[in-house]
Amino acid sequence: MKKKIGEGFGISTDRLISKQQVLAALSARIEQLMAADADLLFSLLYRLDISERKIKEVLKGGSEIALHLATLVYDRQLEKAAWRNHFKPDQPDDELAW
Repeated sequence: MKKKIGEGFGISTDRLISKQQVLAALSARIEQLMAADADLLFSLLYRLDISERKIKEVLKGGSEIALHLATLVYDRQLEKAAWRNHFKPDQPDDELAW
């Protein structure tokens, strides 16, 4: 799960144990992207299917923008994992198996 969260942002989450550590690493990377390549940052957020409304709310907030965006990424990845687990078939259909 942690690998999915760091994917696309160029950070390794292998050694990160807690949610706070993941958020700190993600937040630092988001700060770098905000300063150097905002287009790439927004492209990544779009690919993760993070609500534009939520992003705008964070940007209007003014303080700790990177941390709030990191939290959106973290929460969205958890949500996607939950959906994948919910709709995961128990066993493959024999007719579809190769």
